[in-house]
Amino acid sequence: MLSILRVGRSDDCEIRLSDKSVSRRHAELFINRSGRMYLLDCNSSYGTFLYSKGKKKKIHQTEILVDDDVCFGQLKISSQELNSKIKNSLSFIQTGFQTVRRVSRRLVGR
Repeated sequence: MLSILRVGRSDDCEIRLSDKSVSRRHAELFINRSGRMYLLDCNSSYGTFLYSKGKKKKIHQTEILVDDDVCFGQLKISSQELNSKIKNSLSFIQTGFQTVRRVSRRLVGR
């Protein structure tokens, strides 16, 4: 299973960031079944940057590691904060799917 989390200011993003330098749909985070994470910049106005081994690098698409810090526009997010936001988003999505499944079973009569 592949999880896709949208990052940005928009209400439809799973990871919402309120900083003005963050675009409405700034980036997408892909997490594969084995837990590897890939970050894709969605042509944001101020760019997406990766802090890896003390160096800041502008990215368009890259794999990110659990200890990499990320900068969306001018908003720098530590790896711990990003991981927390990811876990919260995935928990919410999982709960949402379970709720939809329960409701749909009731509607179908199962």
